[in-house]
Amino acid sequence: MALVLNDRVKETTTTTGTGTINLAGAETGFETFVQGIGNSNTTYYAIVHQSLDEFEVGLGTVTDASPDTLSRTTIISSTNSDSAVDFSAGTKNVFCTLPASKAIVEDGSGNLEIDISGIIVLDADNAGVVQLKDGGSHYGSFYTSSDTLNIQSNINNADMNFIGKDDNTNITALTFDMSDAGKATFNDGVKADYFKATGSIPSETSASTAYLDFASGNARIVTKGADGSTQGGFQILQQASDGSPNNTPLHISSDGKIGIGTTDPDTDGYSYAEDFVVKAGVSADDGVGITLQSNTRRYGVLAFGDSADTNAGELWYDHTLNSLNMRTSGVSRFLLDSSGNATFTGNVTAYGSVSDERLKENIKVIENPIEKIKDLKGVTFTYKKDGEKSTGLIAQDLEKVLPEAVYTSETIADEREGEESEEHLAIRYGNTVGLLVEAIKEQQKEIDTLNDYVKLQSATIMDMERRLNELEDK
Repeated sequence: MALVLNDRVKETTTTTGTGTINLAGAETGFETFVQGIGNSNTTYYAIVHQSLDEFEVGLGTVTDASPDTLSRTTIISSTNSDSAVDFSAGTKNVFCTLPASKAIVEDGSGNLEIDISGIIVLDADNAGVVQLKDGGSHYGSFYTSSDTLNIQSNINNADMNFIGKDDNTNITALTFDMSDAGKATFNDGVKADYFKATGSIPSETSASTAYLDFASGNARIVTKGADGSTQGGFQILQQASDGSPNNTPLHISSDGKIGIGTTDPDTDGYSYAEDFVVKAGVSADDGVGITLQSNTRRYGVLAFGDSADTNAGELWYDHTLNSLNMRTSGVSRFLLDSSGNATFTGNVTAYGSVSDERLKENIKVIENPIEKIKDLKGVTFTYKKDGEKSTGLIAQDLEKVLPEAVYTSETIADEREGEESEEHLAIRYGNTVGLLVEAIKEQQKEIDTLNDYVKLQSATIMDMERRLNELEDK
């Protein structure tokens, strides 16, 4: 059903009352409503009594029937105070009309106003093109292309502006510069949940500019210096309570140095910060750390450089051998292999080896060292974990006589994989030296006593031999 208007549509009727009227056929030189308007379509109509002061203008629906009918759906104006007229007997003319209240006309000032209570529909079958003209000159269009709505400026290099009011002042919120490939310029900041774009940085050299580039799937921020030829710097700023920029958590200088917490990166390095902190999550089970993901490369390297050598120190992991390595002054110093064996190229100072008397108190000599050693067994054995043969003491035996040399050790376990560590007794073999020293000293004292006794006995025997010899000579 559509609203249809047509010229020279006129019939008569003799229907009375306020209901649907029966149409009696077209007047000479005119068409019927079914012919001119069409079955089930609506149209604006006028009904005028030929001999009485009765008329009605409204919107009605045409029905192809026997006879054809016209329903009086909506009354626009009438002799019954703009309500449905209770038509009297007699012949009435019925024709298609355009009510003045439904017409759009240019006023005396050349203005055209559309003021309706419903929806304004612009329906153009040729790509939906709606042209905007000024004095006959075409300056813009609205149209569709592949279900896409397009807004087009038809004047060469003419800008397109979006203008609104801010505190009753006109503001050009957005300008598209068509002389510069449609570059968009916003009057103030841009707010969005996220930005998504494609394209490359333009080949212009305008000074003091920055670009956000999404070419080839990579997000890049590129800056140009004040002279337009050198690169510019880049900063991430925090906002103060008054809205002004405050502090610089991250600064990249024009020569590529990175500053953390400063706008002046250390000139001898690529980053500078008083503190660099990696914080753990809020959960007690969350971990914290820095991960070097090597992907398909063999080595994951953490290097430490100075002004003379960019790799003065290195700590790296070999993913092929599953070993951890350390280098200082360009020389390998430490290797921890996949079996847990550690190799040092220099001396190892282990915890507990420092033995300065000034660091100690409650110094006591070990008592009964030989008796304690008698309770120990020097044994050879094989480790259950890997079948490796070794020699030493039994920790449980040593704990009974010298508990200071025994401690509890936990196995290495990866709790992230659900492993649980186990406790075992371990021996600080260096701490058994004191027991051995005192045992040797005590044993040496006994040996010295025995030596003195042997010497005394030897002297007595020699004296007795001398006397016997004297007696024999007499």
